[in-house]
Amino acid sequence: MLQVTLWDSDSIESHNIPNQAFGVKMIGRNKAKAMKSIVKRDTGLNYTAKGHWNGEKLGSLVFSCVDSMEVRKQILESMESGLFIEVRMGVYHGQVFTIDTSIEEERKFWHDNYVSDDLVEEKSACGTSLTIGNTANLLSSLAGWQAIKYMNNEKPPRCLTACVNSYAIIEV
Repeated sequence: MLQVTLWDSDSIESHNIPNQAFGVKMIGRNKAKAMKSIVKRDTGLNYTAKGHWNGEKLGSLVFSCVDSMEVRKQILESMESGLFIEVRMGVYHGQVFTIDTSIEEERKFWHDNYVSDDLVEEKSACGTSLTIGNTANLLSSLAGWQAIKYMNNEKPPRCLTACVNSYAIIEV
């Protein structure tokens, strides 16, 4: 049986509405709990929604979409095995990293491509990188396909880079 836990300590703000799945009436609610109600309504899937991640043990498939690169690093380093899928995005570009945490070479690849929080160039109202909903939708779809490949015992690429202003997707 699929067991899903979503951690997010953020609250929905007005600037989240254009590029995330939330509606105006959800402003002020916890993102994890609001997303749980959307997923339950649309799919029937019921899962656990929590606020801040405090180092709890994670499952074998982790999607990391947190605002802080430092927290992403902590999440990756807390995993002994399993698949770590991380989405990084800007306005017209983004990357999906897919790391088998049991393989040291893949961990090194992620660390070699680590970008500290203070180097994020385009800043949004909440201090993270700027995004556009369509870019976010494309990258989240690619992340989903990476998970499907993994669940079908196929080896997903370690990194997909999408440049939407030039319509290119590059596989590494």
